[in-house]
Amino acid sequence: MAKKKNTPRTTPSQDTAPCQVDQRVILMEERIASFHLEVRKDDYSILDLHHDFPDAEAIQELAEMIRWAGRVRCPRCGSADVSKVPNNNPMPYHCRDCRRSQRTKRYFSVITGTPLGSSGLSWQGILSLIYFSAAQCEGISAPQLALYVGVDQTSALDFRHRLQTALPDSGCHQFSGPSEFDESYLGGSESNRHKKDRRGIRGRQGKACVLGAFDRDTRHVRLAVAEHADKKTLTAFVRGTAKSLSVIYSDGYCVYQSILGFWHEWVNHGAGEFVRGEVHINNVENLFNNVDRALYALRGISKEHLPGYLREIQWLRNLSDRPVLVRMAVFLSFLLGVETPATNSTVHRPPGERIRPKVPASPIEENEAEANGQGPPGENDVGAMLLPEADLCKPKTYPLRKTATKVKRQRPPSRNNARTVPPGENDRPVQMQLPGLEL
Repeated sequence: MAKKKNTPRTTPSQDTAPCQVDQRVILMEERIASFHLEVRKDDYSILDLHHDFPDAEAIQELAEMIRWAGRVRCPRCGSADVSKVPNNNPMPYHCRDCRRSQRTKRYFSVITGTPLGSSGLSWQGILSLIYFSAAQCEGISAPQLALYVGVDQTSALDFRHRLQTALPDSGCHQFSGPSEFDESYLGGSESNRHKKDRRGIRGRQGKACVLGAFDRDTRHVRLAVAEHADKKTLTAFVRGTAKSLSVIYSDGYCVYQSILGFWHEWVNHGAGEFVRGEVHINNVENLFNNVDRALYALRGISKEHLPGYLREIQWLRNLSDRPVLVRMAVFLSFLLGVETPATNSTVHRPPGERIRPKVPASPIEENEAEANGQGPPGENDVGAMLLPEADLCKPKTYPLRKTATKVKRQRPPSRNNARTVPPGENDRPVQMQLPGLEL
C-alpha cells in the first residue's frame, strides 16, 4: 500500500481574504525585502544571523523598518514631524508636536510604548532570544535560552512571557476544509509526586483541559484552554473554529455528535477503530503529542501561564513552513506592536484622526433615503471599516432625560425573612430626580 503524502499548504485565492497569519507573513516579507535581505528557504544559522546583523545599529534599523516601514512616527501622538537626535542622547528621535503641546516626554525610540520598552535587554540579546524562540518549532525552556544567549534565567523567562502576551490568541480564519477536533488533558501523573503530596485523585481530575483543532486544507492549528469539555464549551469551540456546513472529524465522544450544522463523521476508539478511509483524527493527536513534548522540555509550568505557552506553540506550528528569518520578523512585529493593515481598505487617514461610524438611522430616515435613490445612512461609511471590532460593538448611548418614570415590582417575601408590605406601595410610579437638574 502506497504511503499517503502530506497535503501541501494551499494559498488563499484572490476572492478570499488571507488570514492574519498570511497577512503578517506577506507584510514581513515585503519589509525584509526593502531592508535588502535575502529570505533563504534553507536553514538560517546563528552565523548567518551575526553576518546579517553585526552590531546594534543594524538590528535597530531592522526594527525601525519592521515597525515604521521607513516613515518614523511618534508613538505617543502619531505625528511625522520628528527629528533625529545627535548621538542618540537621550533617545534617537525627538517629536516637535509633543514639544509644541508642552508634553514632558518628547523623545522616543523604536521600542517606546512596546513590550520591549522596559525589558532592559540589549539589541543583540533581543535578536538572539527571538532567533532561538523562532528556530525551535517545539519550544525551548528558559534555562536553555539563558545559556545560549548569555543572560540570566530571569531575563529569559521575562522575555518569554512578554512574547506570549504580545501574540494574539488566533491568527486564522474559520476552517473551511475538513477539520479534526479532539480534547486532551495536560498534567503530571499522580505517581510522580511524593507520598506526602499525593492527593488521591485519578484520571482527569486536577489536570488542565486543552481543546485542539486541525485544518487539513491549510494545515493550520488552533489550541484553547477550557475548564471542562462539556457540551456548551465544545459547541462554542467548534462553531467558532469551523465554518457551518463544513466537514469535521472527531472521536466517538457523544458531545460532538450532538453539535448540529456540520457534516460530522467520527471513529470509535473504544471499538478499536482509528482509521476509516479519510475519517481519522491522527493529525490533531499528533498536535497534542508535540504539545506534550514542548511542555515536557519546560519541566513544569503553572496553569496561569499555560494559555501563553499554547499561543506560542500554535504560532510556531502555523509558521513552521516559513523561513526562520520570516518567523523572527513576525515575532518582532508583535513585540513592536505592528498592526496588520486592512486588505479591503485603501483609505489612508492622517495620524491622530479617528473616523467613527455614523449613528444608525431610524426607519423613517432609511425609507426617505431609499426613496431618493440613496442607500441607508451608514451603509457605505468608510469609518466602519477603519475601526476595530471592539469599537463597532460598543452599545449606543442616548442623552439623559430630566425626568424618568420607574415602576418597582413587588418581590414575593422569602420564607426566612418574611415581611409585610403595604398594598400598593410598590405599584405607584416614582419620580426620579437626577443630580444637577431641577424638576
